Amino acid sequence: MVNRVVIFTEGGDNIGFGHITRCSALYEELLNREIETIFVIYGKNVDEILKGKNYISLDWKNKEFLNKFLKKDDYIIIDSYLATLDIYELISKSVKKCLYIDDNNRLKYPKGIILNPVLYEDLEYETTNPILRGKDYIIVRKEFLEEVKPLNKEYDILITLGGTDIRNLTPKLVKILNEIDPSLKIAIIIGKAFDNKENIESIKTEKIELLYNVNATEMRDLILKSKFIICGCGQSINEMLVLKANFFPIIIIENQLNNANGLLKNKLVKKIEKWNSLNLKESLKNFLKISTDTKMIISNGKKNILDIFIGGI
Repeated sequence: MVNRVVIFTEGGDNIGFGHITRCSALYEELLNREIETIFVIYGKNVDEILKGKNYISLDWKNKEFLNKFLKKDDYIIIDSYLATLDIYELISKSVKKCLYIDDNNRLKYPKGIILNPVLYEDLEYETTNPILRGKDYIIVRKEFLEEVKPLNKEYDILITLGGTDIRNLTPKLVKILNEIDPSLKIAIIIGKAFDNKENIESIKTEKIELLYNVNATEMRDLILKSKFIICGCGQSINEMLVLKANFFPIIIIENQLNNANGLLKNKLVKKIEKWNSLNLKESLKNFLKISTDTKMIISNGKKNILDIFIGGI
């Protein structure tokens, strides 16, 4: 019997919200199974995205805190780029079972299960730990797994870069798209931690709609209402695949490279560019001329993951 699951992760300003988003999907599945679950989050301005959830906001990478907080029968999920190996080892020795979410073989993890929730399966691990990876373990929020009807296309382009725009890429994309075709109707999702809102708002026209504080259901519907989507190469690509969207992924940070490699290896997109590519305009121009046909079927990864980690229901 599982008494408590604790999810340790980080997110917010200057970190991004990808870890919180995918951990939230696991949190929802755990609640559906009526298992006590608590988030422990390191980061700033996370209250809005965690509204309604059971969470603590603090720097959990502290041995004194962990020694007091952990229980020997806890099940632990860790999704971190910041925690050091000694923190993982302390947690692993103190609890019943651990699941480590890892995108790029960051550490030689202690005893537990390694979850690599991306399509790219060629990453090599030197470990005796079980490894979950590939299309059967992709984490997607429940709103994207619901059966939905096709929606009328209201926008030519949807730009969604995540919770932050650390490269100030949105204005650059708008400029490129206006140069390609000034008649395009563009919707832009402004993330919770965008620090360039004024810059984006200054380029707004009657052809550009800005959308703030978009929840999962609204995001799903916006994707379905858009002919083409330009997005980061993070967690959102999985939701694009589920909805069979016509999307152009851009690598914004280095830890998105495995996501990009998985898309290309499985021939799910024709082209991916880095945020600072000199070929970005030409690639976007070609993207707007074609329509992709996504054939990969993404299963309910969060259910598959938790069936293995804590047992099925």
